[in-house]
Amino acid sequence: MGKRVRRCASALYTVAILNLASGCLPVDPRGTIFTPAPTEAVTPNPEEPPVQAWEGMRIPAQCVKPVPRGLAPTFVAMAPDGRWILYEQLDHNLMHSSLYNLETGELRNAPSSWGRFDSFQWDERGRGLYALDNPGLFDLAPADRKIYWLDPEALTVQEVRDCPYCTGFDVNEKQGILVAQRSFGQREYQLDVLGWQEPFTNAVTVDRWRDESYGAVVLSPGASRVAYSRGDGIKEDGVFIFPLAILDLRSGVVITSLAGSSFQNVWLSDDVVLEPDLRAARVWKRNLQTGNRTVFAEFAPEVFEDYRRTFRAFGGGEPRGIYRVMIGDDGRFMLFRPRVNNSGGILHAADLWCSRRVERATS
Repeated sequence: MGKRVRRCASALYTVAILNLASGCLPVDPRGTIFTPAPTEAVTPNPEEPPVQAWEGMRIPAQCVKPVPRGLAPTFVAMAPDGRWILYEQLDHNLMHSSLYNLETGELRNAPSSWGRFDSFQWDERGRGLYALDNPGLFDLAPADRKIYWLDPEALTVQEVRDCPYCTGFDVNEKQGILVAQRSFGQREYQLDVLGWQEPFTNAVTVDRWRDESYGAVVLSPGASRVAYSRGDGIKEDGVFIFPLAILDLRSGVVITSLAGSSFQNVWLSDDVVLEPDLRAARVWKRNLQTGNRTVFAEFAPEVFEDYRRTFRAFGGGEPRGIYRVMIGDDGRFMLFRPRVNNSGGILHAADLWCSRRVERATS
């Protein structure tokens, strides 16, 4: 990659979007590219309320930057502290997995061996990722699927445990809980809960259903709720999405959330979930107890000015709303994809600490 020579685009924004990781920047022997940090360094305000309590935030353009190679990510996994992300994208007609640090701007090519996995989940300290092997790529029997731990520093892969017939999963290491979505037949699914080190013979099935399923499984930090895709996708304002079922593991109550149009690893607390607005440049916060929604954040109109110029040059459409959204547990970085026509556009990162600081300075 470092020996390839390509002509860098002249327009600054086009450089940031199209060529940031395509040979126009220095690459070290590990395949690491150092890019400009997404936003300037920001010190958190110790008096800020927890992110679950935030609402009505305005996000200015100065606090938003595109993610390198973020043209067509098929999945995004975000570390709990919100700094590192693993994402896959189409680059020069090839699929690549990249690790990107939203704080420092470090972009690292994931090892090619990681291409055999899917359903990536960061561990609770952000040291590495859990993942399932992909039977569709390696003719692996579903009964033989296993969970592995991937180390982005040592570039090693270690088998952790079995996960027969799993199509999606999440782990809460503090609570020692594994939640696995499993499929035993065509269009037949179930959701199982068991101890992280227990055999699947001890699993408790908390839900069963038929029809399609996207495979997203997310446990809340306190392991009191689990979000998962359940049933066929639907069309919402012309966009095909997979709504999420959010199950209260204590009461068995299920609510449906349009956070299903979000990334596979949605942001879910024990009390709220974030939902993108497909019709407007804003993100909603849904209270899981009452079902009420309030505006979590709105994007300033100038956020998408560069977007409009870039897509106009390529004959693309105008951004109409937010297609997907994800946030780190500490509430600093929010990943989002604007909705362009009826699909997602370029992956962006919004620095919410930066937004809060600007908001305080101008109020």
